Amino acid sequence: MFKNYPGIKVTEVVGQWDTGTTQKVVADAIATYGKFDGFLCQYGTVGVINAMMDAKHPLVPVAGDQENGVLMGLANNKIPGGTAGISPSISAVALKAAIALCKGYKVPTNCVTATPQPIANENLKAGVNYFPKLSPNFTCTISFRMLTST
Repeated sequence: MFKNYPGIKVTEVVGQWDTGTTQKVVADAIATYGKFDGFLCQYGTVGVINAMMDAKHPLVPVAGDQENGVLMGLANNKIPGGTAGISPSISAVALKAAIALCKGYKVPTNCVTATPQPIANENLKAGVNYFPKLSPNFTCTISFRMLTST
């Protein structure tokens, strides 16, 4: 991903898409290597936030998944960064397209429907993008762009 940017040094750890494992391996990386300029996480981003906060690491950009707990952590701690996720609704869109094809209907050849939109920290709002009174363990991909083209 960063091969075209030789000045960027990458430390990769494997969190197994699990928050607890991610927290441990990121905490170990911080303890071993010191300060990082940012964190990019596929899933388990709450673990990245927890490790950074526990280590009293300077607040640096964090990019990761759209779990409710991630969005709450970014907003509550004023951590720069953002999130992107894939909504379960994408599978419903795929099924609808498959059924339409089976019935002989023409479907768009280029279709971006119900695509979750990335959320930047400065746009986070309680009750809109994340939900403080609810579990941190669900995906908050609720901002969608609806486009179709043929």
